[in-house]
Amino acid sequence: MTPAGNVRYLSPPVRGSTMTRRTYVGPRFDPHASAHPAPDPDAGALRGLPRRTGGAGGSSHHPPGAHALPPVPPTRDGKPGIRELARSGPDGRREVAGMSSLADVIELGPEEEARRLWDGALEARTRAADDLVALCESLDLGLRAGEILTVHRLNPIRDQFPATIAIQLEMPGPEVDPHRDGIRVPKAIQFNEVIDLLSDPELECVSPGMHRGWEDRRFACRRSRVTAQEAIGVTLSAEEQEQLLTLAAYRNRLFRTPPPVLVRPGDIIDAFTALDRLVAGLEAPTGS
Repeated sequence: MTPAGNVRYLSPPVRGSTMTRRTYVGPRFDPHASAHPAPDPDAGALRGLPRRTGGAGGSSHHPPGAHALPPVPPTRDGKPGIRELARSGPDGRREVAGMSSLADVIELGPEEEARRLWDGALEARTRAADDLVALCESLDLGLRAGEILTVHRLNPIRDQFPATIAIQLEMPGPEVDPHRDGIRVPKAIQFNEVIDLLSDPELECVSPGMHRGWEDRRFACRRSRVTAQEAIGVTLSAEEQEQLLTLAAYRNRLFRTPPPVLVRPGDIIDAFTALDRLVAGLEAPTGS
């Protein structure tokens, strides 16, 4: 005879599996119970929902058919949890309990955005030796900061470059258009092209597709490098070029192509040295 109360059902172990048995706790089946039991006014409270106190189909606080959100559990330090409906405050900012609020509209400028990304890359790098996600985050944020700074520095002189490069140095207006920006991938300088433009003019061209036109490709590559480096004041050595190409390669494989991929964290971390020097040069005023 099964005792009254809850009954435990133990699932049999799967052959060859190391998983432990799972236990299901449920009410004991009563063949004499009604198929449609009367509602329990405390049932909602057991599930974290407010107790029903109104008549049929409703409550004293919510219209019929409506369900209140379960209460937000406090955090370990006793502060309110972050899950709450966002609302606009008197100054137009979004207010969410337990977290800093964001304005309804945020305009990101190139220098501010590059600095935000670079700070995030450096913060993630402190955890990169033990955390693959942090390593990838530091890689992607850092290279993106380098791309933004390069476009920002070269945009004022874009007319001095061939049209194939000048179009990639344009900076569109800040408004986001779902169809224009979502369907058409913008032409923008990629990190391998940053490496190419800032490499020593005597080094091999590493982005030959960027240099097209009537000129000899080697001559066009050299001329564009001289123009970019005179404006920015940064010239990459052969060693720095190789290290930055390593970072570009891992970013392409990790973020732009599907697995499988072999990741050697030490190679990425070692190459961050060249990225640090590049970003420092891009942030520094010309001639400093």
